[in-house]
Amino acid sequence: MPLLPKPYRDKLSVRKMLQEALSKHDLDYVLRNIFYANDKSNTANYRAYLAKALRDDYGLAYMEDRQSRKEVEQLQQKTFAEAERQKQHDIHQIDQERENRSKARVFMQSFTPDTMQKLEQVLSFPSFERFLCKRGL
Repeated sequence: MPLLPKPYRDKLSVRKMLQEALSKHDLDYVLRNIFYANDKSNTANYRAYLAKALRDDYGLAYMEDRQSRKEVEQLQQKTFAEAERQKQHDIHQIDQERENRSKARVFMQSFTPDTMQKLEQVLSFPSFERFLCKRGL
């Protein structure tokens, strides 16, 4: 039984205890109680801990708690991954906007002063407002 701590793998009393448990219960029952005893006991009291766990099925609540913690951790990881994806999306969008502004500046610098003056007149607030009103916006 590789699941048992080394000092108890060859103990006849432990084997007998496991055989009895397997005759009364299914393999899942026995395994969850072995995992419970492995995690909760120390080497000195392992045999007694395993016997109580097998008798009272302490492993059931132990496995349910582990499953609940695992689900919470998975949810936290999923939430973190979604937040990270959103952050990367936002960073990409900001970079794209910076690049577009930079291109617009370069483009506008190529205008003649006369063209810039006409553009400023068209984009002045009253002109722009009239344009939006004509469009029904």
